[in-house]
Amino acid sequence: METSLIAKVLILLLPQITIFLGVPIYMVLAARKAVFSGESVFGLRFREAYNLNRKLDVAIDWDDEFTWRSFANVYVLLLIFLVINSVNHLLGANLLFSIPVMTFTSLLLGIWIGLMILWLDENTGVSALITLFIILFCAILTPLFSEFDFTTGYFAQFLSICLLLLLILEIFRAFKIIEFSRTGHRFTAYLGAITFSLFLLYDMDLLLSADASQNNWSAASQIAYYLYLDIVNLLLYLLEIFAEG
Repeated sequence: METSLIAKVLILLLPQITIFLGVPIYMVLAARKAVFSGESVFGLRFREAYNLNRKLDVAIDWDDEFTWRSFANVYVLLLIFLVINSVNHLLGANLLFSIPVMTFTSLLLGIWIGLMILWLDENTGVSALITLFIILFCAILTPLFSEFDFTTGYFAQFLSICLLLLLILEIFRAFKIIEFSRTGHRFTAYLGAITFSLFLLYDMDLLLSADASQNNWSAASQIAYYLYLDIVNLLLYLLEIFAEG
């Protein structure tokens, strides 16, 4: 029996989502346990703290030099593997190569997101994850029950404009070309969350409207990778939104 394109995408995508979302959830739970037992998680130690709402907010022990090296090493490795992934998919997405590379990327990404959540406030991290699942649920249902074609040229052009504006703002932020106020950071974060929520709709509709000629593992790998990037970027902007309060 021939496997449908949707099934192929799910086979490729679900394990990666499980890894990069499961790892930070594990890290938060392990850190909360470790803060009272004095144990370490991935070599990191934690101390008890509370946020403004008097909820437990596990704090990383920044006195440990290992902490800074962990952040830097994971970030550099993650960038390298993201570049490798992007090049691989531009060249046709060889599955024998892309699956192990994607899996390692998801593991690094999960560790990085876990470190970010613990650095900020794991309570905001949980709120961001809940919001992500709600948006994912809506992104799946909307193309199914809506008559609007999210793959039209006008919608794609609108997404391109949003992405270009977001890219410009991120370059300005990264290189401090313009000193952003708190409102500026919030605007960028909301723009990013909205942009990648719309990209989820676009790529989901693209998957649902694909014809039989696209039912192959190469096309499935490309669509799965686009959805993967949508979800990752959306989560990062949601974390920023909730961290900004």
